[in-house]
Amino acid sequence: MDRSETVAALRVLFDALQAGRMAEALERLGEIPDAAVMPDLWLACVQGAVMTARTDDDLDLYTGAIEAAERALEILRGPENAMRVGMIERYAGEAMHALARHDNDIEELRTAIDHYDRSLNGLTGEELRIERAEAFFRRGCALNDIAHHEDDPRYSERAIASWDQALPLVSKKDEPRLFVKVCTELGQAHARLSMFDDDDERLDKAIGVLEQALTVQRGPDVARPLAEARMALGAALLRRGKQRDNDEDLNRATAMLEAAANGFERRDSNWSAAQNNLAVAHLVRAEGRDDPEPLRAAVAAFKRAQSIRSPKTDPRNWINTQRNIGAALMTLAERIGDLATAEESVVALELAENEAPELQPGALDAIRESLAAARTLATRLKRAADRPE
Repeated sequence: MDRSETVAALRVLFDALQAGRMAEALERLGEIPDAAVMPDLWLACVQGAVMTARTDDDLDLYTGAIEAAERALEILRGPENAMRVGMIERYAGEAMHALARHDNDIEELRTAIDHYDRSLNGLTGEELRIERAEAFFRRGCALNDIAHHEDDPRYSERAIASWDQALPLVSKKDEPRLFVKVCTELGQAHARLSMFDDDDERLDKAIGVLEQALTVQRGPDVARPLAEARMALGAALLRRGKQRDNDEDLNRATAMLEAAANGFERRDSNWSAAQNNLAVAHLVRAEGRDDPEPLRAAVAAFKRAQSIRSPKTDPRNWINTQRNIGAALMTLAERIGDLATAEESVVALELAENEAPELQPGALDAIRESLAAARTLATRLKRAADRPE
């Protein structure tokens, strides 16, 4: 490529960048000799590609961004490029992290963490505070993914350490969305680890961190992160309330989970998860009480959770929720002595039985046992109803 061709290609590249056509920008970048590309242009291409891929969930664009980052990192040397290298490594880490999650690839996760680690060497100074916080936050998320993948609490501890470094860098006032997300991940990790070692103090710490997340000023940009924080806080309060038989925690958990469900759009998968968690909270509140209202509320919440699921789109959650609907209806029917409710529980469990061989064969015996109990209850209530006064 001669000089005039290089200049023409650079013009096309600039036009594509300005128009946000990142796939085209990366394609043009691949045609231009490395020496002709200005350092800031490497950063603009990698950063723009990753941000666009994040919005569009474009795996090909993530791959292109990684390839461009690898080229850039080969030629950008010296202290004058430290910041650019740090930024490029941070975005390369995000791109690799996205691919790792899609591919469920543990080695790609480790590569993403390596990118984040190297990025932190160049992201120094107050002007790069947020970029440094983002790198620590995303590094923690990648470590947490490995913790889940390998069921290894040591990676959870490393994730917590990374989020602990991110949190002081984030202003609750100026970066509320990131603040909420860091607090939520940090609180959830402490809550999970508290189950490994039955650590009440760590559960208390988790609840305290999650409560911090809710102190930000509300706004449309933080609506979904706040709903996620409420869902996590509700789950932690529910656990503590059940462990300590604390009605205040149980009532707070129920209110928090209800607020969380209202914070998600109905088509959001977290909406059904929040409804399911709310139902569980009502079931816990119903234990040892004669009042049937918590049971009715649990059934209603389970049904709402199930309303956007199907055996095909979400088989595991569908079958579990269907079983829960049947079991909750059976408990309610027994408590209030209502034949119609008992018959509804039979129908719900029959539906679960029909789908179980394909969706969850290991649960079939338990479903049939519950179904037999529901039929026995319905028969008993019918006989009682038919018995003359």
